[in-house]
Formats: sequence, structure tokens, C-alpha cells
Amino acid sequence: MRYRITIILLIVCAVLTAIIFKLDQDPALLNPANSGQAEIFGPEIQLADYLQVRSPLLGEFNPRTLQKPKNQPWQIVEPMRWPANPYHINQILNELQFLPKNYSFTVSSILKADQTLETYGLQTPRLQLTLGWGNQKQTIEFGSPTEMGGKTYLLCPNREHIYAISQQLEKTLLQSAVYWRSQEVLTLPIIDVNSMSLQINDSGNLTKIRLEKTEDAWDLVAPIKTKANTPLVNNSLNHLQNVKVMQFLNTKTAAEAQAALLKPLIRITLHGTRNSQTLHLVEPLESGKPYLYAKLEAYPNTPFTVSITPFRNLRNAQTYFRQKNFLHFNPAQISNISVVRNDLRTTLQKLEGGDWQVQEPGEEPRWIAAENVQVQKLLASLLNLQAIHFPNDAPSQEDLQRLGLESPLQTLTLSTSSEETPPIVLQFGRPENDETLYAKLKDTPYVYEIPNNTTDKLPAQPIHYRLRRLLPNNPIPPEAQLRTFTLTSLPGNKTLIQLPKPETETETQPETKFPKEIQDLTEHLKTLSAKDFMPHPFQPKFFQSPQEQKAWDYQIQASWKRADEENAEPISLQLYLTKRLKGTGQFGATAQGAGHAPSQLSFTLQQSTIDLLDKVIPKTPLPPEYRKPPPDEN
Repeated sequence: MRYRITIILLIVCAVLTAIIFKLDQDPALLNPANSGQAEIFGPEIQLADYLQVRSPLLGEFNPRTLQKPKNQPWQIVEPMRWPANPYHINQILNELQFLPKNYSFTVSSILKADQTLETYGLQTPRLQLTLGWGNQKQTIEFGSPTEMGGKTYLLCPNREHIYAISQQLEKTLLQSAVYWRSQEVLTLPIIDVNSMSLQINDSGNLTKIRLEKTEDAWDLVAPIKTKANTPLVNNSLNHLQNVKVMQFLNTKTAAEAQAALLKPLIRITLHGTRNSQTLHLVEPLESGKPYLYAKLEAYPNTPFTVSITPFRNLRNAQTYFRQKNFLHFNPAQISNISVVRNDLRTTLQKLEGGDWQVQEPGEEPRWIAAENVQVQKLLASLLNLQAIHFPNDAPSQEDLQRLGLESPLQTLTLSTSSEETPPIVLQFGRPENDETLYAKLKDTPYVYEIPNNTTDKLPAQPIHYRLRRLLPNNPIPPEAQLRTFTLTSLPGNKTLIQLPKPETETETQPETKFPKEIQDLTEHLKTLSAKDFMPHPFQPKFFQSPQEQKAWDYQIQASWKRADEENAEPISLQLYLTKRLKGTGQFGATAQGAGHAPSQLSFTLQQSTIDLLDKVIPKTPLPPEYRKPPPDEN
């Protein structure tokens, strides 16, 4: 009995194995008669590498043949060569895998009913779809529409079953060629691009340009070697990858484009780690068009048009991609700065603590504290300095003389404490009778045109860099108490304010109570800082700036006594002032006072000083153009 059961089980297993093998060999047998899905193809359809559609309804694009090389996207190979639209192909494969049916019947059943394939339009099908897997191919054929329900008859690959299916698949297969062709042009992934070559044809003059990527930075390596603007190159690559086909050209226009593309205006090649792509571009014969004729070198017989916008700057690629910031240094490593112009020289030196000092000229030059902010502004101006144009990359001696660089207008030198790092020497030149300013690094041949106000931001006067505090070395102590305050009107020496009053100033009188506005002003004067110093020496009768001469209007004299030092000599300060000019401007000067002022200096006042003076000096109407100023930068 046990042997009989074992034999029966072995027979059942053998039958099931045979059925599974048969089904695996012929997916069409997976069609149960009452299933709601045709199941002509299973998941294996997604592995297809060949697809062909034939139909007289396709017109000149009949047949359409596509292939999928190993590890490559789908390609149209007939009637033209071009990458296929992956979304359209995936839609076709998905519709085939999950093809719904309404009802089905066998070919043998219609023959028994004295019908033929012709009855259902399948003897000469309107549409044929062939799919392939290597050497194996299967074809399904589309016949006539059904009499009711808006379906279409379909003959399966084994030609044994007929299905009534939705017409959606037929509509998808008969879509115009524009749906089948990819609109992408340059498909090489940006992350893969490690170099870009361009050939620019400028009226017969061919310029070859090459950019190469090192780590995350781009360099221009031909026709000259210099740094490229990395963000700009990356941005342009993004634009190139987003270029789409505007229109594939018909026979007549294609012939015109092909003839023009024999001498392309621009030839772009993107090089990747494994492959490359080359795009040819040329302007149409009819000028003023917003598009260019184009072709990919891999598909030379398929011309098309693209928008001109992403390529406008490429005709000047040599200068467009070039890094316009030509000074590269780490500000924290700079320890010495020299600015020389004619007889003027400024020498700056960084101390160990990080503060800067400037050398004050004179018979016995001395080092004085520098304003760190001013030095940082100078370094920032150099780092941000950009070329406007690149007029000459290999100047002759005559060129340098013509551009004013043979005998530089101004020279700036940046040095570090390391002997292994050579100094950066930047020369500025200006041709005679010309406002254009040029710059050149001493050790490189390139000449740059730069903004003509650049040297104004890099003055050679040491006074520009000195510490803005007027009493840096011997300041008035914060605890010092105000002893006297006098405001005099000039030039008549008329006393406007005098405290304490002369008739009350005796040893026995109590301490003078100064008004709050005077207290606030004199506390501010203890740490008085200038906005900017003037290069001209102090004049006792007038203020002299590079633009104007203005008579002094007021004089302030103040003195303080040191706390707990009754017999100590008082600390005094003498300040000359102009009236408030245009609401936001006022000039001042310090005169030698008890050895505390470092020198006699003329300067412009900071806004905070102007506002405090305005509360003490008798009111005068503000000019009509006065506007409340922004806060001081310093």
C-alpha cells in the first residue's frame, strides 16, 4: 500500500514539473480563459532588448526599431539613430505586462465556426509589435476594432489565442515620433565630467579651449594655464545638461543644417571617466533666429535645433570661464604689507598678538599702532579685486610701456613670515591721457584691466592706516574728572561757553556742576576716534582736504584732573572744528596739548561725535538736504 502511494506521488510530481517547464518556455500558456488580465508577457518583458513596431499608420517612420545594448539605455536604430525616450518605452512595457482583456477565444474555435483571421482583421494586421530577448523574438498583431465596446482584437505570439483588449496600447504604439525620441541632448552625468573642450570658430579663426577639473576646482589649461571660475563652470555644465531638443529637422531643413554643420561655430566635448559626448552648433542661414542648428557626433545624421540661450557666452569662453579674482592668498598668513606710489610709502607689520602697526615717516621713522580694521579692508579689497577684461596674456616690453606698467603707477607687496612663500608683488599702471587702470603680478605675464578706482582703496599714505584713536599711547584715564571746558567761536575768539565761569573759579568754591550734554561730550572726547585722517598737515586757520579748504569755526579746550592726584598736572585737549556740513559731515583737528596728542592731525569726525557736538554747539538750521545717516561702520 505504501509503495502504491509513493508511486502516485512521483507521477504527480513529474506531471507538475512538465507543466512548469512548458509554462516557462511559453508565457502565452499562462492565459486562464476567465482571467481579467491577458498575461501574454510576464515580468520577463522588462528584460527585453529589442522592440519593433510596424504599421502603415506610422507613415515615413515605419518601421520603428529600437535596441537596448547591454547596460545601456534604449536606442532608436530605424528609421533614424537617436536615444529613445525611456519614459515612453517603460510605458509600453508596463502596458504589455499588465494588459487587461475583456474576453478571449481560440483560433481553432473560430475556424470550427467557419470564420477566419480575416474576420477579425488579423490576416493582414494593421499593427505589429515584435519584442526580443537576445535571439528569441515574439510578435503580437493588432486586428480590427470590436463591433461593440471600443476594443481591439489581438493575436498572441503563438497564434492560438485571440483577445479583445483596450485600445490604449495601440494608441501608445502609434504616438508620433516626438514621443519616441528623447529630448535630452548631453546626458553625461555632471559628477562624471572631468574636462571640457571647446572649439570656437570666429570668422575662420579657430580657438581651442580646454578646462580640466582637479578635485572640486576647475582650471583653464588651454590656450593659457590659469584658474577658472569653478562656480561658473559648474553652473554652465548644469545649463548644458538641461538643454533639450527644440525640433528634429525635416528633410529640406536637415540638408541645410547638415551643410552648415560641416563648419560648426562651436564644438563642445564633455569628457567623462568612461566616455565622452560632443555637440556641434552653428547659426542658421537666416540671422536673428532664437535657435541653433545642432548635432551630436554620435548621431551625425540626426540634426536638430536647440535654444541659443545656454550657448551665448561660450563664444567668449576663454574669458568667460576665466577666474576674474587673480589674487589668491590667506589673509591670516600675511605679516608684512608695502604700498609704494611715487614718493609715498606705507609699510605695515603684524605683531605677534595679531595687531598691526604702521611706520610713520619722518627724519626718524617710528612704528605706531595701526587700525586693524583698515588693514583688513585693504586685504579684503585685494581678495575681492576682479578683472574687467584680459587685454594681454603675453605683453611685450612695448605693451607694458604703453599700458603704464613698465614704470608702475603704484606697487603693492604682500609677504608672509615664511621664507618658502614668495611675496606677492602687484603692479598698477595707467596709460597717459587715459583713465583705464591695469594691473599685473610681477611674476606672471598676464595683464588685467581693473576698476579705475582700485588704487583709491589702497592708499599709500601711512596716515590712512594709523589707529583712529587720537590718544592711543597716553589716553585720558576713564576716572579722570572734568576740570574746565571752553567753547570758542572762530575767527573772532568769542567765548560761547566757559565752565567754570572765571568769577567763580576760586579755591573755596564748590565743584563745578557741568551740564549733562557737556559731561557726555567730554567723556566721549577721552576716547576720541577719527573717521578718516587727512593727508595734509594741520593748519591753525583752516581745514585742508584734497577737495576743499574750510576755515575753522570753533575751538574746544578741555582739561581733566587725575583722581587722587591733586597736585598732578591736568590733562588737556585742544580741538578745532568746522561747522556741521551737509548734516552728516564735520571736520576737526587736534593741536598739541600737554604732550598727550601724538601729533597735530586733521580728520573727519565720526557721526557719534557730530551728534554729541550738536547738543553743545549753539544751534544752526540744518541744511535742507540733511538725512539721518546710517550707523558708523567703525
